[in-house]
Amino acid sequence: MKLTLDLPETLHRPLVLASHSAGISPEEYAITCIERVVRPSSVHIPQGGDKPSTEQTLFVSAPILDLVEGLLSGTITVGEVLRHGNFGLGTLSMLNGEVVVIDGVAYQQTEKGECHIIPPESTSPFMMVCTFSDEHSVHHTIHDIGWSDLHSALDQWLSSKNLFAAIKIKGSFSYVKVRAVRKQEHNRPLVEVTREQAIMEFHNDQEGWLVGFWSPGFLGHALSVPGYHLHFMTADYSKGGHVLDLKMDEGSVYIQTLHTLVQEFPTTSEFTTSKFESNKYASSQLKEAES
Repeated sequence: MKLTLDLPETLHRPLVLASHSAGISPEEYAITCIERVVRPSSVHIPQGGDKPSTEQTLFVSAPILDLVEGLLSGTITVGEVLRHGNFGLGTLSMLNGEVVVIDGVAYQQTEKGECHIIPPESTSPFMMVCTFSDEHSVHHTIHDIGWSDLHSALDQWLSSKNLFAAIKIKGSFSYVKVRAVRKQEHNRPLVEVTREQAIMEFHNDQEGWLVGFWSPGFLGHALSVPGYHLHFMTADYSKGGHVLDLKMDEGSVYIQTLHTLVQEFPTTSEFTTSKFESNKYASSQLKEAES
């Protein structure tokens, strides 16, 4: 069967950018997007234990504990991660800035708050992504809200705190405080790196997104950041970082519950020979590093 697509101009550039980040042609990327939409809706699996819908699945490239312990080398390419989702966050090898994924395009967020498209061959020690769709999410609106009040509102809207959730918020921000880690020359514990992080503040009205996840607290500190983990990106894709504080004038909140976790583990000698259980303070170190 031959399929011809006539894309509007508003979709052409995002398609080209996304295919570049994934390391494949625009045609191949378009086919991948179609498969993600068609397959879950055309194949109904009534029994548990079989392959879940991609809209319910969170892919995590490595336990975040490896960053806590200071294993900073990349273990997977960004292009490979993007085959598992179009929405997410993470970091690059040796903590060379933050990473945010929007509409299938991965962006590096540098220590200067600048954003750049990441080549697919770049590697990462930690990323988490899912296939986000507004149609598969719950929608809410917010007005005149700060960081702590936003957390309280999200608490009320999560379907369950015992499940992962992808969170996308689009709106107008009167103030955003973000951080970005600086590239390291050698392995160091995450808590040491973040004590030297770059802090940036955006005071003028900014249109943009929050991209991130809720992770259940009962899973502890090993797999991902417990609670809310959100990154900011301006609407023109030029600035952003890991959110520390904010003030929003108004916005639209989309929450997509994730029922399935696909967790990969690195096979590097650094990871397989590390004695993670010996760190009694990993939980408090991660909390300090992410706040």
